[in-house]
Amino acid sequence: MKKITLVLVIASFIISCNNSVKEIEIDRKAGEWVKTGVKYSIGSDADVAIIKKMLSSHVSLDAEGVFSSIPDTLTYYPHNMKSSIKMDVNMLKNYFAQYDSIQKQVLYYLPYNVDTWTGSIVQVGAVETRFNKNGTIERDRIIDKFFIGKDGLIHTIREWSADW
Repeated sequence: MKKITLVLVIASFIISCNNSVKEIEIDRKAGEWVKTGVKYSIGSDADVAIIKKMLSSHVSLDAEGVFSSIPDTLTYYPHNMKSSIKMDVNMLKNYFAQYDSIQKQVLYYLPYNVDTWTGSIVQVGAVETRFNKNGTIERDRIIDKFFIGKDGLIHTIREWSADW
Protein backbone atom coordinates (compact mmCIF):
# COMPACT_ATOMS: atom_id res chain seq x y z
CA MET A 1 0.00 0.00 0.00
CA LYS A 2 2.87 2.34 0.81
CA LYS A 3 4.40 1.63 -2.62
CA ILE A 4 1.13 2.42 -4.42
CA THR A 5 0.74 5.67 -2.49
CA LEU A 6 4.33 6.62 -3.22
CA VAL A 7 3.90 5.84 -6.94
CA LEU A 8 0.69 7.94 -7.06
CA VAL A 9 2.40 10.88 -5.32
CA ILE A 10 5.36 10.72 -7.71
CA ALA A 11 3.04 10.38 -10.75
CA SER A 12 0.97 13.41 -9.65
CA PHE A 13 4.14 15.41 -9.12
CA ILE A 14 5.45 14.53 -12.60
CA ILE A 15 2.10 15.28 -14.26
CA SER A 16 1.86 18.66 -12.52
CA CYS A 17 5.37 19.54 -13.71
CA ASN A 18 4.29 19.08 -17.34
CA ASN A 19 1.78 21.95 -17.14
CA SER A 20 3.17 24.73 -19.29
CA VAL A 21 2.93 28.38 -18.38
CA LYS A 22 1.29 30.48 -21.04
CA GLU A 23 2.75 33.96 -21.37
CA ILE A 24 0.30 36.72 -22.15
CA GLU A 25 1.58 39.95 -23.61
CA ILE A 26 -0.14 42.99 -22.12
CA ASP A 27 -0.25 46.53 -23.39
CA ARG A 28 2.24 48.32 -21.18
CA LYS A 29 2.18 52.10 -21.02
CA ALA A 30 5.07 54.28 -19.95
CA GLY A 31 6.56 57.74 -20.36
CA GLU A 32 4.64 60.99 -20.50
CA TRP A 33 3.61 63.56 -23.08
CA VAL A 34 4.37 66.50 -20.81
CA LYS A 35 1.73 68.93 -22.09
CA THR A 36 -1.16 66.52 -21.37
CA GLY A 37 0.34 63.84 -19.13
CA VAL A 38 -0.82 60.98 -21.38
CA LYS A 39 1.25 57.81 -21.71
CA TYR A 40 3.02 56.08 -24.59
CA SER A 41 2.82 52.45 -25.68
CA ILE A 42 4.78 50.46 -28.25
CA GLY A 43 3.25 50.56 -31.71
CA SER A 44 3.00 47.87 -34.36
CA ASP A 45 5.32 46.36 -36.92
CA ALA A 46 2.61 47.07 -39.51
CA ASP A 47 3.37 50.79 -39.05
CA VAL A 48 7.08 50.08 -39.49
CA ALA A 49 6.27 48.26 -42.75
CA ILE A 50 4.51 51.40 -44.06
CA ILE A 51 7.63 53.48 -43.33
CA LYS A 52 10.01 50.88 -44.82
CA LYS A 53 7.97 50.87 -48.05
CA MET A 54 7.98 54.66 -48.23
CA LEU A 55 11.72 54.92 -47.52
CA SER A 56 12.46 52.30 -50.17
CA SER A 57 10.68 54.50 -52.72
CA HIS A 58 12.55 57.55 -51.37
CA VAL A 59 16.01 56.06 -51.96
CA SER A 60 14.85 54.92 -55.41
CA LEU A 61 13.92 58.55 -56.20
CA ASP A 62 10.37 57.36 -56.87
CA ALA A 63 8.07 60.24 -55.92
CA GLU A 64 4.94 58.36 -56.99
CA GLY A 65 5.97 55.42 -54.79
CA VAL A 66 6.57 57.74 -51.83
CA PHE A 67 3.14 59.30 -52.26
CA SER A 68 1.45 55.88 -52.35
CA SER A 69 1.87 56.02 -48.55
CA ILE A 70 0.81 59.68 -48.30
CA PRO A 71 -2.44 61.55 -49.02
CA ASP A 72 -2.42 64.28 -51.72
CA THR A 73 -0.30 66.57 -49.56
CA LEU A 74 2.17 66.06 -46.75
CA THR A 75 3.05 68.42 -43.93
CA TYR A 76 6.84 68.26 -43.79
CA TYR A 77 9.08 69.93 -41.20
CA PRO A 78 12.63 69.74 -42.62
CA HIS A 79 15.54 69.71 -40.19
CA ASN A 80 17.08 72.82 -41.73
CA MET A 81 14.01 75.09 -41.81
CA LYS A 82 11.97 76.86 -39.14
CA SER A 83 8.58 76.31 -40.76
CA SER A 84 6.72 73.47 -42.42
CA ILE A 85 6.15 72.78 -46.10
CA LYS A 86 2.94 71.48 -47.63
CA MET A 87 4.45 69.04 -50.11
CA ASP A 88 2.77 67.30 -53.04
CA VAL A 89 4.10 64.72 -55.48
CA ASN A 90 5.29 67.33 -58.01
CA MET A 91 7.32 69.16 -55.38
CA LEU A 92 8.96 65.86 -54.45
CA LYS A 93 9.71 65.12 -58.12
CA ASN A 94 11.44 68.53 -58.39
CA TYR A 95 13.41 67.78 -55.21
CA PHE A 96 14.53 64.37 -56.53
CA ALA A 97 15.55 65.92 -59.90
CA GLN A 98 18.69 67.44 -58.32
CA TYR A 99 20.07 64.04 -57.24
CA ASP A 100 21.73 61.12 -59.01
CA SER A 101 21.04 58.89 -56.03
CA ILE A 102 20.20 58.79 -52.34
CA GLN A 103 21.47 56.27 -49.81
CA LYS A 104 19.87 55.82 -46.41
CA GLN A 105 21.38 53.73 -43.64
CA VAL A 106 18.58 53.23 -41.12
CA LEU A 107 19.75 52.75 -37.54
CA TYR A 108 16.38 51.95 -35.95
CA TYR A 109 12.61 52.00 -36.31
CA LEU A 110 10.62 52.81 -33.16
CA PRO A 111 6.83 52.57 -33.51
CA TYR A 112 4.73 54.01 -30.71
CA ASN A 113 1.30 55.32 -29.84
CA VAL A 114 0.14 58.15 -27.60
CA ASP A 115 -2.93 57.29 -25.53
CA THR A 116 -5.25 60.06 -26.73
CA TRP A 117 -4.12 60.16 -30.38
CA THR A 118 -5.99 58.20 -33.03
CA GLY A 119 -2.92 57.63 -35.21
CA SER A 120 0.56 56.37 -34.49
CA ILE A 121 4.17 57.51 -34.79
CA VAL A 122 7.25 55.76 -36.13
CA GLN A 123 10.56 57.34 -35.19
CA VAL A 124 13.51 56.54 -37.46
CA GLY A 125 17.17 57.32 -36.92
CA ALA A 126 19.25 57.23 -40.10
CA VAL A 127 22.29 58.49 -41.94
CA GLU A 128 21.30 59.87 -45.34
CA THR A 129 23.77 60.52 -48.14
CA ARG A 130 22.57 62.42 -51.22
CA PHE A 131 24.65 62.51 -54.41
CA ASN A 132 23.92 65.71 -56.35
CA LYS A 133 24.02 65.83 -60.14
CA ASN A 134 26.57 68.67 -59.80
CA GLY A 135 29.02 66.27 -58.13
CA THR A 136 28.62 67.39 -54.52
CA ILE A 137 27.65 65.06 -51.71
CA GLU A 138 25.33 65.91 -48.81
CA ARG A 139 25.38 63.74 -45.69
CA ASP A 140 23.07 64.13 -42.70
CA ARG A 141 22.29 62.16 -39.58
CA ILE A 142 18.57 62.55 -39.19
CA ILE A 143 15.84 61.63 -36.75
CA ASP A 144 12.43 61.54 -38.42
CA LYS A 145 9.03 61.13 -36.82
CA PHE A 146 6.41 59.84 -39.24
CA PHE A 147 2.83 60.52 -38.11
CA ILE A 148 0.47 57.88 -39.49
CA GLY A 149 -3.27 58.51 -39.46
CA LYS A 150 -5.93 55.92 -38.75
CA ASP A 151 -6.26 55.62 -42.54
CA GLY A 152 -2.77 54.06 -42.65
CA LEU A 153 -1.26 57.01 -44.52
CA ILE A 154 1.60 59.28 -43.46
CA HIS A 155 0.24 62.80 -42.90
CA THR A 156 3.20 64.56 -41.27
CA ILE A 157 6.96 64.14 -41.11
CA ARG A 158 8.99 66.00 -38.50
CA GLU A 159 12.73 65.89 -38.97
CA TRP A 160 15.64 66.78 -36.68
CA SER A 161 19.34 66.93 -37.42
CA ALA A 162 21.23 64.43 -35.29
CA ASP A 163 24.77 65.56 -36.13
CA TRP A 164 26.53 64.61 -32.94
